[in-house]
Amino acid sequence: HDQAWEVISSDPRWVGALQDRYRTVKNIPMYSPISLIDFRDFCLKVVDNSRVTFVPKTALTDRTIAIEPLLNVFFQLGVDGYIRPRLHRQWGYNLNSQDNNQELARQGSINNELCTIDLAGASDTVSTKIVDLLFPSDWVDLFHLLRCKTGIISGNSFEYQKLSSMGNGFTFVVESVLFGALTRASIRRTHSVQTSAVYGDDIIVPKTAIGYLLQLLSLCGFTVNEDKSYITGPFRESCGSDFYKGWNVRPIFLKKEPKTVV
Repeated sequence: HDQAWEVISSDPRWVGALQDRYRTVKNIPMYSPISLIDFRDFCLKVVDNSRVTFVPKTALTDRTIAIEPLLNVFFQLGVDGYIRPRLHRQWGYNLNSQDNNQELARQGSINNELCTIDLAGASDTVSTKIVDLLFPSDWVDLFHLLRCKTGIISGNSFEYQKLSSMGNGFTFVVESVLFGALTRASIRRTHSVQTSAVYGDDIIVPKTAIGYLLQLLSLCGFTVNEDKSYITGPFRESCGSDFYKGWNVRPIFLKKEPKTVV
């Protein structure tokens, strides 16, 4: 709440727009004095929970997401925007493009030297404990400051044991850092070739490091989606691209009901 008011107060245009709205709703003439305490209460409403809802994932299943308070998301996306360019610069993982993952998946389908790994419910299994253990303490404090600690569904409140869900502005970048660190640690410990890619829970790792990585992922509480992970053979899949011996064999998906013959 305090951080939200501080950032609003730092922008005169933002404050001015809110004051105009405040005067209109309260029927206060322009240039008349206003109560700053009442103005602040008018602008910011404290929300105790994120609101759990569902969006379509496939034709058969839905995906759980949480709708976060508006200004929490504002700050969470600030964390995302701060980490993304550094992750690209330091580790070469570009979260603004899936091209690298797709190209390495193509190469892996040809040379059988790279494995593509997908995790089951990745964001839902990033526990608060694993983040507390593996991230610097000041970053952990920031994550906890900006996350919703409880959710509400069908009128019932519950406490989250995971760090965040889809809908939180830093979920994707934080899980990318976490999986990237585990991937790089596996490569170093197995003295493998320094070729890897991470885009969320889409991971590409040399075959020589795959055994170590699978152990690390299990140790940290993650489950590999065996139906979408490919370690041997001529097929690889990553970031929505399917390759068989270097050929793109991605099928056509009907994502909505056709309305015309074309």
